[in-house]
Amino acid sequence: MATVRRLPAFFLPWLMLSALAAAAPGADDCNTLMREIKLDVFDQNWTEVQAGARKLLAEYPDCPHRRQAAYLRAQAMDRGDQADRALAAYSGFLQDYCREPDSGVHCELAQVALYNLAGRLVREDGRRDALAILLEGLEQPGDAGVFAALTLADQQDKNLKTDALPYLEKALQRDLDRDIRNRVCLAILKIKPGPSPCADPRPGKATGGPTLISVEVVDKTADATQLRLNMPVALAEAMIRALPAEIRDEMDSAGIDVQTIFQAIRNNAMGTIFELETNEMTVRIWLQ
Repeated sequence: MATVRRLPAFFLPWLMLSALAAAAPGADDCNTLMREIKLDVFDQNWTEVQAGARKLLAEYPDCPHRRQAAYLRAQAMDRGDQADRALAAYSGFLQDYCREPDSGVHCELAQVALYNLAGRLVREDGRRDALAILLEGLEQPGDAGVFAALTLADQQDKNLKTDALPYLEKALQRDLDRDIRNRVCLAILKIKPGPSPCADPRPGKATGGPTLISVEVVDKTADATQLRLNMPVALAEAMIRALPAEIRDEMDSAGIDVQTIFQAIRNNAMGTIFELETNEMTVRIWLQ
């Protein structure tokens, strides 16, 4: 008969911890799974991204990649045409991971993605729940509120554009990133054409070249000016790209490359650099 030996009592806690460590997913497994998720993102395998992110969030409570996995899960739903699930996932991500100021790049990306998705649902389907997200976003501090206002200003509904205007004008009083500031300026000009809100207020500023680019579109059928803009040359590219598609098509048909305009700016050319006349409209762009 075999002899049964009892282990000393002090060995029991050590054995239990060893068993738990063997059973629990390790950090290496977490890192490996995150690498697989990133590869699936690169390949745009959104179903696999969702599955991998869901597994990481469920099985690796101490994984340092949980925030990124939660964001990628929401992004995969968005890219996978699961709008309702994506709205909930982005909102949940912001609630769980982005309560503190300067919470990181994924929080900013999620905020922008949420507003872009909500804006698309409002524009295409008239979704009131998505509109509520944008209207609530207007009250958010910092860049989040600016992104919400920009998205609202991009809607077809003139009333929504008007609602966004005061928030955009208030945003210009802040020290914005240059690209965001340019977007805000263009959004304001589309809502309220006129002198550029971003023009340098200091008179007589010498630059050795043109300081303003001007665009005028006259509707000949109505004998009225359809568009008149003046803004700093620094906004030229963004402004020209914001022109209506039919005007850009007419420019292309006339053999005028947008790069020609940018080259004129770089060469400090003054006066008219483009003029187009059709049966319906007259378009003129000049530097001053």
